[in-house]
This record gives sequence, structure tokens and C-alpha cells, in this order.
Amino acid sequence: MKIRTQLIISTVVFGLVLLIIAVSVVITDQQLDHLNRQEQIASKLAQGANDLSYLSTEYLLYREDLQRTRWESVYTSFSSDLSELDPQTPEQQALVVNIRGNQNRLKEIFDSVAQVYATFPASPDPATEPVLQVLWSRMAVQTQGMGADATQLARILHQERVQLEQANTLLIFALMGTFAAYIFTSYILFYRRTLVAIESLQKGARIIGSGNLDYAIVETTDDEISDLSRSFNRMAADLKGVTASKADLEREAAERKQAEEALQRQTEDLARLNRDLESAHRETNLYLDILTHDIGNTENVSNLYADLLIDSVEGEAAGYAEKLRRSVRKSIEILGTVSTIRRIYRGPPELRATELDAVIREEIGHYPNSSIRYEGAPYLVQADDLLPEVFGNLIGNAVKHGGPDVAITVRTEEENGFVQVTVEDTGPGVPDADKQAIFHIYEQKKRGVGEGLGLYLVQILVERYGGRVWVEDRVSGRPEEGAAFRFTLRKA
Repeated sequence: MKIRTQLIISTVVFGLVLLIIAVSVVITDQQLDHLNRQEQIASKLAQGANDLSYLSTEYLLYREDLQRTRWESVYTSFSSDLSELDPQTPEQQALVVNIRGNQNRLKEIFDSVAQVYATFPASPDPATEPVLQVLWSRMAVQTQGMGADATQLARILHQERVQLEQANTLLIFALMGTFAAYIFTSYILFYRRTLVAIESLQKGARIIGSGNLDYAIVETTDDEISDLSRSFNRMAADLKGVTASKADLEREAAERKQAEEALQRQTEDLARLNRDLESAHRETNLYLDILTHDIGNTENVSNLYADLLIDSVEGEAAGYAEKLRRSVRKSIEILGTVSTIRRIYRGPPELRATELDAVIREEIGHYPNSSIRYEGAPYLVQADDLLPEVFGNLIGNAVKHGGPDVAITVRTEEENGFVQVTVEDTGPGVPDADKQAIFHIYEQKKRGVGEGLGLYLVQILVERYGGRVWVEDRVSGRPEEGAAFRFTLRKA
């Protein structure tokens, strides 16, 4: 059996025994306190009975109201103490019943004496009056009976308390003995056994460390020390196999040197590739700067001339001029999207609380001639100043591909710490086969030059804000009745 298992079992067993004894000691202490209080009450009742006897005699002799008042006060205190008694055995209960009966009869007799004094005139010697003599004797009998029973009850409670104190002392000694037994058992079963095993293990380790790899540590029992001994023996066997041949060691050293040289060459190649990549990155940025700045300026000028040309020509030439302007504006749109994507990949976003309602209303305002319905509420979301690009692309695609009669709805609603935004239209919709690929850059072959960047930009922006974007049918199962683009944004 494992040492840990034996330790757990012994700890649990001794712990339960200690717990039982400790609980017994606590319960015994509580019982001792209770018996001590009961014994004090019984002694107080015996004294109270004597006081009542004395005060009864005083009242019979002197007939003063002061003695009567004192008697009634002592009687009330006696009744209160008697009510606090909690007899546990039949003998105690019988004594308490006798005390309570004598008390009630004493009260009746005393009330009779008071009534006699109130009825008959005072006499110089109350003992000579026959009625009072009888009452006096009866009160003496009752008080003596109360005192005797209370004294007997106190003696019984005292004996029980002494016996319980002896039992409590035995329990305390048992608790200490059990703890000592646990310490002794732990030492015999675990520490002594473990120390002997560790000494044997240390001896074997010294022998193996001196070079004697054929030495095997004895494995005596199935415990953790034996597991460690087996590990040492396996280690010695492995070391013996490793050091069996000097040629093997030399060959291993040569192979390691070759591996280090190859690693050094790969490191140099990677460094050179990294420099080439950095140079290509700088060159690419230069081309992109030229594309987005210089060519952008040229496109703006071309767009201006296209506007002038449309105003200057008529007929078929005007149609060609309009197509030219659309192409120029498409080129400007592509350059703007590329610039936005470059800005996204330059570094991590600086997100802040953004008023979603204001962004949506501003983007809807860019399409005054389109039928756009907005169903939303003011929310604060985590985004940056590129959030309008998301709505510009989604609403712009709906207007561009939906036809002149397209109806667009923008809707926002809260969902588990996010705000879900829906942009749906009554356009041609998105086939099921394209619902995933539509967000991948240039993956749909049906798109023309520059198309596909818009939805790709929407996806990387939404993911940049910690949300996700997807497309569904506006009417479930009927893609031809329009698309519903949905995405989520974190609430601020």
C-alpha cells in the first residue's frame, strides 16, 4: 500500500476518533454547567424554605405587615427558582413535584392565617389560639418538607455532577491518549519506515554516482520510495546505455555540432529573408502611397473633368462620358477602401464609446433618395472612427445592387452584452452557396474589378471591434426576396 494512502487512512481514522471524543467532552462540559446551575438552584430552594419558615413564625408572633410583605417576596423568589428547575430523572421529577405541592399548600395555609388575623381581633399570645396553633403546625410541616426535598435534590444533583466530572476527566485523558497514539503510530508506520528507505536510497545514489552503474537499489515494498528506487535503477540503466561507448559519445558530439552549424545557417538565412521582407514592405508601402495619394489626386481631377465633359456633350457621347465618370468614381472608391485597410493593419485599434444611433443616422443621410427605414435605440458601443465604413458599405451595396425600388431596413437590438445590427433589403439576395465566400476578398468570380473589398472591409472592421458578421435570407428559405446582413458590436 502506498505511504500516502496509509497516511490518509490513519489520519481519517484518528481524526474521527478525536472528533468523537472532542464532541463528547464539549457535550459533557455543557451537561456539567447545567447540573451545576441546577444544584445551585436546589440549594437556593432549601435556603428559601428555611427563610419562609422563619418569616411564617415572625408573622404569627407579631402580626406585622412588614413580615407578611417579606414572606410574599421570599415566596415569589422561591417560585421563580422552582420554575427554573429541569429535572431529568424520575427521582428528581418526584422531588420537584413534592416541593411544588408543599409550596402550594404553604401558600394556602399562609393565606388562611392572614384571613384569621383579618377576621379576629389581635391576641397577645397567638400560640394560645387553637386555629392559629393548627395553622402554625401545618406551615412548619410544609416548610420542613420543602427544605428536606430541596436538600435531597441538591445532594442528588451534586452526586451526578461529581460522576460527570469524573467522566469528563476520563474523556480528556482519552483525547490526549488518542493524540499520542496517533503521533506514535505515524512515527512507527511512516517516519521510521520512510527514513530507513531514504537511507537505503541515499546509499544507492552514492554508489551509482561513484560510477558503479551496475548497482541496483533494492525495491522492498510497493510504495512511493520503491517507485523512486525503480526510477533510480532506470536512470542507472539509461546512463549505462548512454556511456556504453566512447565512439557513440563522439558521434553524438559531431552530430550535435553539425546540427548547430545547420541551425546557424538557417538563422542567417532567416535574417536575410527578414531583411528582404522589410525592404519589400517598405517598397510596397511606397507603391501604396503613390497609389493612394498621387493616383488618388489624379483620379479626383479626372472625375472633375468627367463632370465637365458630361455637361458639354450630348447624345451617345454623353453616355460614354457618364460611364467614364462611373469608372473614375469606382476607382476613387477602391483607393479609399485600400487606404482604410492599410490603416487597419498599421496597429491595434483605439476603441472608445461610440454613439451607434448617431453613426447610423448620419450614414442614412447620405442616401436621401433611397427608401431606408431605421428601427433602433441609442446604444453606446466599442468602436473607433472607422465604424461608419461598415454602414457605408452595407447600405451602399443594398442601394447599388437592389435596384431603384429596393427597400432597406436598419435595425438594432441588445443581446447578451452586445448590440446586434441588421441591414436588410428587398434586393436580389445572396444564394446559400455564397453566404460564406461573400466576405472573402476576391473569392467570388462574379464580381468585377475592385468588388469584394467592401464586404471584406466590413468583416475585418467588425472583428476588430470584437464582434462577428454574417448574412441570412431576409425571408427564411427564400434568398431571392432579399438579404439580411447582421453583425454584433460590444456594448460600451
